[in-house]
Amino acid sequence: MSLRFLVVVLAMCYSVYGNPQGCSYDSTELLHTCNARAWSLPLAFGTFSPQPQRILLREVDGELPNGSPSGPTFSGFSSINTGTFDSNYAPELIIRCTSNGQLIITQAAFTDMGWVEELTIEDCDILSLPVQVFQNFGNINRFAIIGGSIDAMVGDSFTGMNVEKMTTVPDPRGEFIIRNSRLVSGGFAFGALFSQANATRVIIENANLKSIQTDMFYALQKMTYLSLSNNPYTYLPTDLFKGINSLTTVDLYGISWACTCTNIWPPTWLGSNNITMNGDAVCGSPTAYENVKMSYYEKEQCPQQDVCAKAGQTGFVVGSVCVTILDVVNYALLFTTFVLSLVALGLVIHTKRQVGSAKDSKQKGKPAAKGSAIRRSSASWNKVTDAQSQG
Repeated sequence: MSLRFLVVVLAMCYSVYGNPQGCSYDSTELLHTCNARAWSLPLAFGTFSPQPQRILLREVDGELPNGSPSGPTFSGFSSINTGTFDSNYAPELIIRCTSNGQLIITQAAFTDMGWVEELTIEDCDILSLPVQVFQNFGNINRFAIIGGSIDAMVGDSFTGMNVEKMTTVPDPRGEFIIRNSRLVSGGFAFGALFSQANATRVIIENANLKSIQTDMFYALQKMTYLSLSNNPYTYLPTDLFKGINSLTTVDLYGISWACTCTNIWPPTWLGSNNITMNGDAVCGSPTAYENVKMSYYEKEQCPQQDVCAKAGQTGFVVGSVCVTILDVVNYALLFTTFVLSLVALGLVIHTKRQVGSAKDSKQKGKPAAKGSAIRRSSASWNKVTDAQSQG
């Protein structure tokens, strides 16, 4: 009786939390975990109960097939109802390989997975990232490849996937991450990040990044944070960050800088553009300056550019100011205008004085007024009269 009861209970539980073969469900994390060593593909949407919001594929080693005879990996996910998702968790897919496990993927392996908003690939030696391999995910809040390695990629490997800061998830990130995953070629394919114009955080750490193209990040006009820490490159190309006006923080920890007068620009340039640089700006070479700060190398080895040279202008230095040829012309014009104004003012004053003197001279040469003449005539007549009376 008790055995029958147990069977009934287990059947009821499976009806509530049924799963494909090889899969289990953790209700506290809303996580369906499917073990590649035990599963039977395809992982059919209709066999998950409750419907999946977070899926972990573990113990992966080999191909995630996109069709028969062994697949596809997923089927029926076009029926998923995102309206019932728990807003406390981002819809997520995690692919985790066995130790030293390989991963072979194609775009078709992720058909109908556009509901996923965070994608993580962990500890996988990825043999190839083909053209638009992640296209079916569409908009992604967080894309991460952690651990393992990436053997090959092409310029369009990430095209079709749009990493952006999504407001529909509890932790909006807009984050593109490759961390502790060895880039076998030592770098990214040309233009690989051109499609990620909406990413706000880019992290490429401890990834065997040996070479960086000047325009590697030029399309990332919304990027605010960049980490290139703990990689074997020894310098950054000039103008790497030029035009990325949203950038506020760059992490450059663990870099063995090849110090030359043309390579030590990052600390000064980033600081002058109000971008915070984190990390020790310390020379790894030349040998005489190993473990010495860039600023000390610059002071000892690099001719100090005057303010005109730093600004890329032609002119001469006056104190701490660059006076350009245009400035000289403007100053000369101003001085000439000032002198001509003084001359004009002097001529006006001189002319007014001349006119005033002429008027005064004219006044002195005029005949006496009529009244004065009458008075003088009267005085003379009186004198005549007085003489006659006396005679």
